[in-house]
Amino acid sequence: MSWAQLLVVFSTAATGCGLRTLFLRSTADGSGAAMPVDVAPSGSAAPWAYRAQLDYNMQGFVIIAEAETGCKVVGLPTSSTSIDPGSNISLPLRVVSTEGKPPSTYSVAVARSAGSSTKLASLVMDGAFIVPGFQPDTRSYDVFLDVAQDVLTLRYVVEDNGQAVGVQAGLSRPGRRTAVVGEIQYVEDVLEVAVDVGGRRLVSVEVRAADRSQTGVYLLQVQRSRCPPERKFFDGQSLVCSDVCNSGFFGNMETGRCTPCLPQFCAVCPTGSTCEQCAPGFQFRAERCTAEQGVQTTTSAATIFPLVPSTAVAVVGLFVGICVARRCGCSKTASLSESEDSDY
Repeated sequence: MSWAQLLVVFSTAATGCGLRTLFLRSTADGSGAAMPVDVAPSGSAAPWAYRAQLDYNMQGFVIIAEAETGCKVVGLPTSSTSIDPGSNISLPLRVVSTEGKPPSTYSVAVARSAGSSTKLASLVMDGAFIVPGFQPDTRSYDVFLDVAQDVLTLRYVVEDNGQAVGVQAGLSRPGRRTAVVGEIQYVEDVLEVAVDVGGRRLVSVEVRAADRSQTGVYLLQVQRSRCPPERKFFDGQSLVCSDVCNSGFFGNMETGRCTPCLPQFCAVCPTGSTCEQCAPGFQFRAERCTAEQGVQTTTSAATIFPLVPSTAVAVVGLFVGICVARRCGCSKTASLSESEDSDY
């Protein structure tokens, strides 16, 4: 039972007969699977009016209601109710007493999505400030990403579970999950896109309608802060800006990051390609860092170069200064289409 369904239970504190529970689920599909359908108060003046929204792929629904002790539900459908895309239906439920209590009348308005929506219900981003604030009908945004965020993490909820959502660098499909209080209809999913330090990137979030008739796009002009001059290198391991990099890394002026030394087992490499000092247990031989006797060369880089305290400090605040830099690579590569779709 979802939290929305629990609201139905807790709102039935009438002096007469009332419902103990009210639950909706979709008609089972060909594999026998049925999805929960969220139920919420309709917001109308009627005290016992509720609403529910079916996804486009849900052909019908089953309503399950339980009355309080000493009462019974009248007018409850005994089988599933079909509904066309874009249509709605209102079901009256009357709860009468077997012990002389006053009766109560409920109504449940159920609508089915037309399947053509390309809107998201919500969109939030970790460690970022978005202008303007997200509204489903607004399609263009400026996003200011904190320097400590190596990726832009998009957390969204769809309007219809049949929608396919993706970006140029990744794909996500809404899934069925279980919350603390039970299964719910709409859940949050995540997409990630890499953005380089001090970089600017145009991200297109594409939403394909459940009926596959059209695709809508949200445009995000993303800017990520650059480290301040006194701490000009970003340490990707500790996610802070630093004036010096740890052993085995060098300050890359081009990218503004602490980048691993190219020579293997090198501890100090001011330019990245030239090694000035080998890691402990290694020595220069023929312009290479070679293991001393008894040292295992299979030792991992994390063991050879343990993280040590440095003068790195976390950057406080969202922006230290935003500059345009070269585009960075993507965290994933995938098309917008769902795994079983091949026609997009």
